[in-house]
Amino acid sequence: MPFALRTSVLTLALASSGVWAQSGVTISEFGPTSIRVNQPISILVTGSGFQSGDIVAFSPPCGGFYSFTTTSYGSTQLLTTVPAYGLAFGTYTIGVVRTPGSFAATGGTLTVRNTVPILLSVTPLTVLAGTPNPVSFTVSGFAFAGVNPCGLFASNIRFVCPPGGIVSSASVGLNGSGSVWTVQFPPECFAFPGEGRIEIVNFPPGGGVAFAPITITCASLSLYVGQPQGMRSLDIRNTCGTPGAFYVTAISYAPENLSAPSQGWWGGLHIDLLTLSEQIISFLPPFSGWLDSSGSSHFALPEGSLPPSYLGTIHLVTRTFGPGNFNLLATTPVKSKTLL
Repeated sequence: MPFALRTSVLTLALASSGVWAQSGVTISEFGPTSIRVNQPISILVTGSGFQSGDIVAFSPPCGGFYSFTTTSYGSTQLLTTVPAYGLAFGTYTIGVVRTPGSFAATGGTLTVRNTVPILLSVTPLTVLAGTPNPVSFTVSGFAFAGVNPCGLFASNIRFVCPPGGIVSSASVGLNGSGSVWTVQFPPECFAFPGEGRIEIVNFPPGGGVAFAPITITCASLSLYVGQPQGMRSLDIRNTCGTPGAFYVTAISYAPENLSAPSQGWWGGLHIDLLTLSEQIISFLPPFSGWLDSSGSSHFALPEGSLPPSYLGTIHLVTRTFGPGNFNLLATTPVKSKTLL
């Protein structure tokens, strides 16, 4: 399968099984050895055995060649000018291509550094904790949004969750040019109140990070159930409740929760009275207890800890009661989760 040589002056097919180094053609040095991706610059190659018509070529690690107009200065120097964004970020072996096909490599590399991103604005800047749907953001700024010859994204936009969040980060690769992007992140990123942040990340070599803080605020009592640590793990959290309130997180496997969802007698949950009573009087998480000073409770089992008999689809609802008088304060929507 031949490599395609892309150049502003000619296109050659070079057999991948051919002999690249031609006797008598050597490259002793070139400079500069590092450039910015958006920087037009001339590169001078010094060596011996050069001929008129020789072309300076740049080969990425995954193969293929890129080349640009080359000027010959006798048998010892070649000068080529790389335009802005002519080479994507990454590293390239530099060599000399001669018709019908020879490649004299230096063994050294040219480094093309990514740009530093700029973030101008993000909307929204505030998100409600416990939102059940993915959250979309409009991000404006400047980033080198493309893919290098080996298929690596130059940039992405990432959401970093607050400490203690379910997902440490979620990212969207930028695969097109532009300065305004609409990106979407899963609801797990916004399960709990706190401060996260939107980041534009330009990957190395070079590159950098630009970010804006996103505040995740409480609206009402919120219930989360998931398996963020993997199979046979379990994570159940109540957030945004009344500090010191007594909570009951009722858990049911009753099939009526599938056939008639949110129509059960206990806050919409179908559950038999005996099971509910046992959960309430256990005074143990995840079933019942008192919310902490932030209005939260948390129960977690690591990967592999959940007994096989507990696997299947569970249905949960949390209700909170006032400290002292046990008046009903809040009820969450019924949540369902198939445990694996």
